[in-house]
Amino acid sequence: MHTPVGAQVYGVKYGGQPHLIPDLVDRLAAAFARVPLNGYGREYVLSYIPISASKTNDLPEQLVTQLSVQLAERSFFRKADSVVRPTLNGSKPAFKDLPVNRKFEEWGRIYHEDSVTLSQSVEDCVVYVIDDLYQSGATLWSYARFLKDMGASAVRGLVCEKSWSDGDNR
Repeated sequence: MHTPVGAQVYGVKYGGQPHLIPDLVDRLAAAFARVPLNGYGREYVLSYIPISASKTNDLPEQLVTQLSVQLAERSFFRKADSVVRPTLNGSKPAFKDLPVNRKFEEWGRIYHEDSVTLSQSVEDCVVYVIDDLYQSGATLWSYARFLKDMGASAVRGLVCEKSWSDGDNR
């Protein structure tokens, strides 16, 4: 069973329905408009969770790319390039079946080994991390910690849906 937004995410990821992405972007833009933008940094930028180089057609990356255009039209950003693109330079395990403590350990290893590079500096920026699914929070929290270590003044997460199950939170 899915929420209406969850059904859209599922349709894009597994049902071959990319035409649903613009509505997801509109929903994220509406949520973004409700987030206070006050004094945490000089610049506001968007990002997404680093993905494996072998993965193509990543929904969060698509959402960020389209959301950045919509938000730029509304003058939310001062920078011409408001998207910080992370690159995963190594491999990562399949996280789906790992317990939450192992997810933190694995992401920590990945970031500690400098296996992620950013397309631009996040120094003194407020970074909004966009993701399609929030399950345990380990992925988003670990990336936020990394961005703070890279100099971000604040990190906020916006996700399309929270999973119904917390089965990996053991």
